[in-house]
Amino acid sequence: MAAQNLIFEEYYQSDLKAHPERATAYGDYRYNDRLDEYSLAAIKSEHAYTRVSSGVWKPFRRPGFSEQDTLFP
Repeated sequence: MAAQNLIFEEYYQSDLKAHPERATAYGDYRYNDRLDEYSLAAIKSEHAYTRVSSGVWKPFRRPGFSEQDTLFP
């Protein structure tokens, strides 16, 4: 579960960096010097990151986790 939590944290931090306005709404002011970017290039980049990072979740698709910790029941 520790590895799973580290992956969640990495994804969360990446999301805050990609969406600074959301980070500010959550009370994280590290990215206050930026605005969200809605360009096609930014959207493609985020989509590519999501596709690549989705492969990281595969090892967690197995029995043995509690119902709360199961990503893909």
